[in-house]
Amino acid sequence: MSRRDGDVLPLTAAQREIWFAEQRSRTAIPGYRVGECLEIHGPVDPELFETALRRVVDEVDALHVTFVDDGEGPRQILRGSWDWAPAHLDLSGESAPRTAAMEWMERDLTRPLDLARDPLFGHALIRLSPTEFLWYLNYHHVVLDAISSSLVRQRVGDVYSALTEGVAVPPSPFGSLQDLVDSDTAYRASAAFTADRAYWTGRLADLPAPTRISAGSATDPHRALRLAEELELRSPEALRAAAGRAGVRWSRVVIAATALYAHRLSGTQDVVLAMPVTARRGADRDLMSVPGTISNVVPLRLTVRPDMRWSELLAQVAREVDAAVAHERYRSEDLLRDLGASGSIGTAFPLIVNIMAFNSRPDFAGHPASVHHFVSGSTTDLAVWVFDYRDGNPPLLRLHGAPEAYGDDDLAAHQQRLLALLDAVADCDPDEAVGRIDLLTAEEHRELAALGSGPVVAAPAASLPELFREHVRATPDLVALVCGDVSLTYAELDARANRLAHALIARGAAPERLVAVALPRSAELVVAILAVLKTGAAYVPVDPEYPGARIAHLLDDARPALVVTDSRSGDRLPDGGPGDRLVLDAPETAALVAACPEDDPMVAVDPGHPAYVIYTS
Repeated sequence: MSRRDGDVLPLTAAQREIWFAEQRSRTAIPGYRVGECLEIHGPVDPELFETALRRVVDEVDALHVTFVDDGEGPRQILRGSWDWAPAHLDLSGESAPRTAAMEWMERDLTRPLDLARDPLFGHALIRLSPTEFLWYLNYHHVVLDAISSSLVRQRVGDVYSALTEGVAVPPSPFGSLQDLVDSDTAYRASAAFTADRAYWTGRLADLPAPTRISAGSATDPHRALRLAEELELRSPEALRAAAGRAGVRWSRVVIAATALYAHRLSGTQDVVLAMPVTARRGADRDLMSVPGTISNVVPLRLTVRPDMRWSELLAQVAREVDAAVAHERYRSEDLLRDLGASGSIGTAFPLIVNIMAFNSRPDFAGHPASVHHFVSGSTTDLAVWVFDYRDGNPPLLRLHGAPEAYGDDDLAAHQQRLLALLDAVADCDPDEAVGRIDLLTAEEHRELAALGSGPVVAAPAASLPELFREHVRATPDLVALVCGDVSLTYAELDARANRLAHALIARGAAPERLVAVALPRSAELVVAILAVLKTGAAYVPVDPEYPGARIAHLLDDARPALVVTDSRSGDRLPDGGPGDRLVLDAPETAALVAACPEDDPMVAVDPGHPAYVIYTS
């Protein structure tokens, strides 16, 4: 079907989600402005390039739409043509032309677009030198998705090459936007839609807590993301060989490594990754050559345990990816609504792994081009992107992070650790327990080794409880603790800790034993920690705000003899977990502690006894 000026089409489901998000937002959403830069390694004829570019833009229906809400929901209106032109910039005279070009492109990406009036794309040809050119293209995600952009890139290279060589331009390979819309509409009314919905609502019925690597707090998935530089995978051939031995695609190895990394850093065994998909497979017609927006993000739910074999995790990932792809057209926004979950994909599934494989890099009359992708996407935690152009060069790894959760150094450290982990799994025994696979970089190993190579310091003559007793004797009336409305002197803090220490000793606390303390930040937390130390036991801090799976793993691993908590925090602890439980605000516990003496239990503490056991990220 040929495009006619004024044709009105409904939106695909993916477009509707983007359109509604833009309407709800008071400002433009950075993740929906997508930019790419192709570095063409050779001279470019600007006039022929513009001719090729205009021809390809004219072939793509999706680049000829504006959006309106006619009272019955949003619609897209096709235009016969646009009054537009690519920008031509000559920066060859700049002292740092590449830097100037990057700054110009980054500024352009912040330029607001009116969905009802503006062309939702832009292009520029930037001259750095007589033999170095950059082609910058940008678009709004409401009109093109990632696979569509790759189709446009490839087609412009093919048309430009034909024009330069003076041969016939191959016919357009693109299907119409009508094809994309009709297929999407048919799917949502089909039995396949119903079956996909049943699969996803069953798989995620007990929606787990979001899997997060960072302890930082980020709530807005539409903030501009922080970006790490692109780095080559160091052993791609070894990675592919390991995948071949396991009978899986190499991308599954990357996904499994990301899941393992998330498990090890978060402590959760119920790991959920978000995986972008084309949402074009299994359609009622071939949609792989139709530019437009229909892509989706699907959740991968994985169980990762420290004792699990690497081959077991890899096989599980392969099964989950195959199942997810088989049901990839059912939108995650619909799933969250089905489950009654609040928030968005970026908050429910904040850890993303996106493996983008392309057939090749575009070629411009014999001059190859390398592609740089500007930061994009929506997450409140971390996005792991891998780009593979299948051109003999190593795939590239890049990380995007929520700016509230990650600094530049954080992203760089995670990226180096992931590269090291990919090296490790490429060479590990398939029967190796995943909890034993090394996660540290070579530099981190050197830093750890250095920690143990310094001079040996003699143990202090007095233990912490003894030092505290001396301070109580010297300044009993000095304020020792202020927390909210609670203020305690050293004598008062000592008396409260002593009473609790006697109660803990009666329940089994003693040197060489562990006592978990699961309390919110409060005066009671300080009293409890001091009381545990007075018994000679080591305390294990447990933040009640941790994900349930992390708390369960922590307690199962530490196996404390006793758990000190309160009724509210206790509700966050797993039922039937290890250790006797002492609930401080329970009436019987309050009576027990009140009946205990205020004098110090005077437990002899050896400096060699452990004082605490802390599980870090």
